[in-house]
Amino acid sequence: LSLSLSMSGNMADDLAVSTALSYLIESSQANPSAASLPKQITQEKCQELVLNATSASSLSLWLFLSRKATLADLSRFLALASTLGFSSATLVVKLEVFSDCRSIFVSLSLEDFWLVYFPLCLHIEQQLSQRRASRFFLALAGGAAAGKTTLSLLLQHLLRLLGIEAACMSQDAYHRTNDELVRLGLRAFKGRADTFDPAALVADLARVRTTDEVSLPVYDRALHNPVPDALQINASQRVVIVEGLFLLLDDPAWHGVAAGVDLALFLHVPLAIAREVASVRKATTNHITMEAAYEHFDRVDAANHRAIEATATRAALIIARDADYRVTAVTVRQ
Repeated sequence: LSLSLSMSGNMADDLAVSTALSYLIESSQANPSAASLPKQITQEKCQELVLNATSASSLSLWLFLSRKATLADLSRFLALASTLGFSSATLVVKLEVFSDCRSIFVSLSLEDFWLVYFPLCLHIEQQLSQRRASRFFLALAGGAAAGKTTLSLLLQHLLRLLGIEAACMSQDAYHRTNDELVRLGLRAFKGRADTFDPAALVADLARVRTTDEVSLPVYDRALHNPVPDALQINASQRVVIVEGLFLLLDDPAWHGVAAGVDLALFLHVPLAIAREVASVRKATTNHITMEAAYEHFDRVDAANHRAIEATATRAALIIARDADYRVTAVTVRQ
């Protein structure tokens, strides 16, 4: 069963949730009791402003929870939204998150937070409460420049605000070394599925599931090689977010990756957007011309993009985003 939801194109409808929530946030800031709803707003008004808007919205992940948002959910959301800097005048915030000793700025809209990322975090919280000792594994798959790393860091940040510690793993850490790629005659095709070591990734996922303290490799973008034991996962990190291109690839070598996670999410961006974003990033980080970056994308990443898009049907959730990484469509698969 697949249910697709997309933006209606009616700006008045699409902004209804943001308008309602910004009003509630402003009211809660005037009456800063984060643990409860603003006293001057009746429950009926909340239902009218937000909960009904959520039910009628053309874009919502609340359906994935198999229930409507409750007033308790709304109260928690208002507190988080205020902490993140949202207000009636600020419907998009820019958050600073950290990866590989560098900071990344992530834009987050109020609508996307309420309708997509907040309920996703609640789902993870719910799953953790049902398993007590074990970890929850979330896979973020998608093509080049789909925003996998950015979303993994955003979810890590949001989960921390909910009192949940998460670790982020990357498929890039399982690149074969450049020396090995040269020996195999694959150096010019670095980034294809056969230039990774999926067996090592599967083995590490199994170790993380059964061991509290684990050391894992990290891909060093200055060295252009993986560095062993550069990432430490500790016992407090009960959520593990793993992101990468080929996590859902229908290939026997990769099947163990999908089998090793609890929830798989696929990020979709159009090919033209992916080509531009990925090429600009490659030209900047590798100090090459844009022409060379476009050539690499057309030779390696474009074919990858088509193969990776075909794996979306193996995900429980598909989130489509635009050039600004705003959510444009959600597909819930069961």
